[in-house]
Amino acid sequence: MIGITGLFKGYIATATPSTSTGTGISPGSIMPQIWNMAMTLLQTIMNGVGGLFQSIFGGIGKGLDIMFMGWGNSLSTYGIWGPAMTIISLVGALLVGYILFDVVGIERDILGGEEDL
Repeated sequence: MIGITGLFKGYIATATPSTSTGTGISPGSIMPQIWNMAMTLLQTIMNGVGGLFQSIFGGIGKGLDIMFMGWGNSLSTYGIWGPAMTIISLVGALLVGYILFDVVGIERDILGGEEDL
């Protein structure tokens, strides 16, 4: 005749509670599953944000690349006059700004309007 411990030997061994893993959470707990779900969600969000930044800055970089490639290709047609006309245009714009602010006296009108207030 088999004793009661011999009959339920396999069941008793599997029914014993498991010990802690050192993290304070037992292996059968739901906390590791929640933690894994939270980390998966965070990883998905970070991948999406990273992709968004890559798309934004990649588009800006490609736009600048297209602009400078066009400008560089135009130099082959005009030679030295391409950059020279760029510098002349910038100097002309600064000269117009200087004339508006100093000769015409726009800043005096603005300052006078602020004093009246």
